[in-house]
Amino acid sequence: MIELTSENYFSKEANLEFMSNSQFKKFLECEAQGYAMIHEGYSDDDSDALLVGEALHAWNEGTLKEFMEKNSAGMISSRGETKGQLKSQFKCLDAAIVALKNDEILMSILAGVKEQIFVAKIAGVMWKIKVDTVNDDFRQIVDLKFMKSLYDKFWSNEHMAYVNFVEYYGYVGQMAMYQEVFRLATNKLYAPIIVGVTKQEPPDKIAINFDQGSLDTERQIIIDRMDRVMAVKKGLVKPERCERCKYCRETKKVSGYTHYKELLEY
Repeated sequence: MIELTSENYFSKEANLEFMSNSQFKKFLECEAQGYAMIHEGYSDDDSDALLVGEALHAWNEGTLKEFMEKNSAGMISSRGETKGQLKSQFKCLDAAIVALKNDEILMSILAGVKEQIFVAKIAGVMWKIKVDTVNDDFRQIVDLKFMKSLYDKFWSNEHMAYVNFVEYYGYVGQMAMYQEVFRLATNKLYAPIIVGVTKQEPPDKIAINFDQGSLDTERQIIIDRMDRVMAVKKGLVKPERCERCKYCRETKKVSGYTHYKELLEY
């Protein structure tokens, strides 16, 4: 088994050997996309959004200066009147950090051991997690999220209703698996918490908790879907295409005609 470190946590080898929340969600969104990400190195990440999120996590870890030096070419303007300043798409970072630092409650929640890796076997599958903060004083595992808004609503075909960002992006399931992997790895049952801050001006911020019943329900849903996901990941069954995601659009081959009344179902 690979010994996971910060350097190899996101490597192809680690992703082949371990399941993670982000990987699992990609398979649920589209099996073909999930398979391509694991075996073909495909990525659909928004590089700017990924970079600014990583920068916020670097601040939480206390390594923002090193992160900015390493990624200066992508984040710092090198020409014109803004030379030496953060590029416009990253200016929300400074405001978000100030908003968090000025909130005593959020800073107390974020206090603890940073960026710890834990692994555990669940339903016969090895899972990996990387926890932003383990707060032993509060008995919490904390995930820091940087988002557009706290109160956007999204249509969910699964629920046939509008849901909030926590439900839409599968964060209840993520927190459920984080709690369980952490429990199995440490024999400690900690409460999962999301600390959220927005990219708005001024930023909004929040601390989100979860009831145990919802966590248990979402974790069981993930476990129930594990066999199919693992069969696809291992190449035992052919991955199904959703024909709507970025990967499917990029690789799509039209094989015939589609009647116009089928478009909503398609």
